[in-house]
Amino acid sequence: MITHKHLAYIRLAIGFASLILIAVSIWAPERRIPLASDERSAPGTYDDRDKVGGNSSVHWLTDQPKGFLCEIRDGAPFKACGITLTFTTKPFRYSRDDPSAFNKQIEALRYEDFRHIKGFEVDISYKGDSNSLRLYMRNAKERNIKGVNQEPEKFMSVSIQRNETNKPIFINLHEFHVPNWWMEAHAKSRLEAQPEFNNVFQFGIDVPYNIPNGTHILTVNKITIVKSWLPTATIYIAITAMWISVFLLEALFRVHKLYRDNRRYHQSLKILESRYHELQNDANQDALTKVYNRRGLDHVIEIIFNTQKGQNLCIAVLDIDHFKQVNDTFGHGPGDAILKQVAQRITQNLSDDIIVGRWGGEEFLLLSPNSSLEQLTFLAHKIRSLIAETPFDIPEKTINITISIGCTAVRNNETFSQAFGRADQALYSAKERGRNTVCTTR
Repeated sequence: MITHKHLAYIRLAIGFASLILIAVSIWAPERRIPLASDERSAPGTYDDRDKVGGNSSVHWLTDQPKGFLCEIRDGAPFKACGITLTFTTKPFRYSRDDPSAFNKQIEALRYEDFRHIKGFEVDISYKGDSNSLRLYMRNAKERNIKGVNQEPEKFMSVSIQRNETNKPIFINLHEFHVPNWWMEAHAKSRLEAQPEFNNVFQFGIDVPYNIPNGTHILTVNKITIVKSWLPTATIYIAITAMWISVFLLEALFRVHKLYRDNRRYHQSLKILESRYHELQNDANQDALTKVYNRRGLDHVIEIIFNTQKGQNLCIAVLDIDHFKQVNDTFGHGPGDAILKQVAQRITQNLSDDIIVGRWGGEEFLLLSPNSSLEQLTFLAHKIRSLIAETPFDIPEKTINITISIGCTAVRNNETFSQAFGRADQALYSAKERGRNTVCTTR
């Protein structure tokens, strides 16, 4: 059975695991993966001759698609020159004799999810007169194994300055943005203009449209994807899930404990009820006040401490103030009448599970098996007030009577005598404070 100690160990273990995961998210080395890490990537080139009737041209520099040369000439309203890397589901080998052959050989696109990467480490060598280069990605709205979806692919780009070429640089994923021309042409709302990286199928590098005429040589030395071994969001989701599981386990444990305690208390109550009737039949009732006498209280106390070990038990000792003077002044007959009326007023304000008895002389004892000390103290104030505010009838006269009360709660593994001693001391404090009051001690 799971105990409080087990739950503490579980919380401690989850705490250490959370610290380890947070440390991993902060200090773990980054993962670096080449953008074109296998042959399932189709390189290609483009220039302004294809669509806008320009005179520029582009061709590869080597047998491997890492470097290309652009010859920019007047003729097109928007001069263009660049390379693309399209992700495919099947291997594709570049043929120098036909650099546009990839358009014919791509049977299906491969989509990459870049949402959880940090960015790209880029090393591009450049020779030419342009002040900047552009890196871009195309993202499909939905995946389509037959090709690009009919919805317009979202274009996202970032510009790097000339002084950032010819050396490795890091480009954060959040630096990519949707350009104005794409938003004006395709975006129907503000939300559609936000970058999306869930279905990226193409990565490209080109020189912007304001490219000056002449020769431009670009060599892609390296493009590396930079990411964490575990995405930060995944780490914090895991931590949250672990703590939620712990809280749920604790909640179930507490509910089960409450259920067991409630069942035990009901069993104790049934036993008390049964013994109560037995005690009545055994004449364990005070003949004058009709509440338990000392013998009856001793039986009840024994039952309570045997069944629930005194747990959740509070006791109160009540004593009639100046009762000896009442007897001396009016006699024992009126004194007995007052004792009976005090007992009646006490019992009228008690719930069924609170036990009251005459402990001796003018002293009464309350046992509350299922209430807190605060609840019993509140009840004691109510009883004290009721007795003090309502005169008592004796033959041919009414008089005012007050009581003093001392309350306490039984501690774990404590005997009744120890708890009663504290309650009696609280009663003594109430007497010292002028009587007609309630004192409480824990």
